[in-house]
Amino acid sequence: MKSGNTVNVWSNQYKLNLGSKAIVYQYKLEIIGMKIWDASLVHRILRSKKAAIDTALGLNTCSGASIYVPSEITEDVKFNVTFEKVAYTISIESATRSIVNLDDHFKNADNTTSQNLINIVIK
Repeated sequence: MKSGNTVNVWSNQYKLNLGSKAIVYQYKLEIIGMKIWDASLVHRILRSKKAAIDTALGLNTCSGASIYVPSEITEDVKFNVTFEKVAYTISIESATRSIVNLDDHFKNADNTTSQNLINIVIK
């Protein structure tokens, strides 16, 4: 995040005073080896590799099939995991990037899921 003029951003929890521009990056999260998407299983698989994921990505939070981070991922990230005797691969491809700009034009109505997750990432 670059410093500069203060931008007032209102979250659903509290007012945030940020630099002139703050960005949260959203990437597609894929768990290869799952027969059917199960959010609870996804979170348990991710928790089993939390230290490695945190080391590779820094601050992060996931929701559904997306993972949110405050810094750009420049290359694909993959982790091989054996969880409950089943092999999975956690895959985050840099090409799936979406950007949420936190500036004076950002509105909570733009994407409420992103807004809630931005609260988590910024905290």
